[in-house]
Amino acid sequence: MPYLPAGQARETLLFGCFALFGLSLLATLVMLPVVFARLVTRGPLPLALTPTLFLVLGPLGQSTTAVGTFAEVAPAVVSAPDSRGFAVLAVLYGVPVMGFALLWLCLATAHVMRARRHGMGFAMTWWAFTFPVGTCVTGAEALARHTGLVAYEALATGLYVVLVAAWAVVAALTVRGLLSGELLAAPRPVPVAPRPATARTTSGAGR
Repeated sequence: MPYLPAGQARETLLFGCFALFGLSLLATLVMLPVVFARLVTRGPLPLALTPTLFLVLGPLGQSTTAVGTFAEVAPAVVSAPDSRGFAVLAVLYGVPVMGFALLWLCLATAHVMRARRHGMGFAMTWWAFTFPVGTCVTGAEALARHTGLVAYEALATGLYVVLVAAWAVVAALTVRGLLSGELLAAPRPVPVAPRPATARTTSGAGR
């Protein structure tokens, strides 16, 4: 946005990005109940798919980051009342959404720990531990800037440590899987259950 000429160009980009923020937010609000209902009605996901629960953190952390960015660029684009509204939105939206993100992080972590106890091995779905957590890092950092609270700075630092550890573990396991050929091997065929035997009878069988 700073590279665009002041006036219509900047305002169009700002409100266009804000419209895309609303589009993705509504899509998330549609999908979240579906994911949660799946967990409630049908139980935990298959072991290999359990890490994908972390993907829910992506839109939560990224949307918090987005509203924080809007508040930072708005003063150079729109007048004071409107730019102040973006700053208020960054806090009023970001704080509860980040709270829900932390709740979901605990839920997803509990499911992953259960899956590990039941024998979940490494799969490419483990990369879901990286990007979604990264969006929560940037979201917490945005809240730290707009609220001035040390708690959010500590949260961003803690999540960043988790993010670096996740990247290191997943990258190492991926390289090991590629070198050993496990990740390149074709999937094993699913065994086919034998058909149940059926007996045929005729009217003259007893004669």
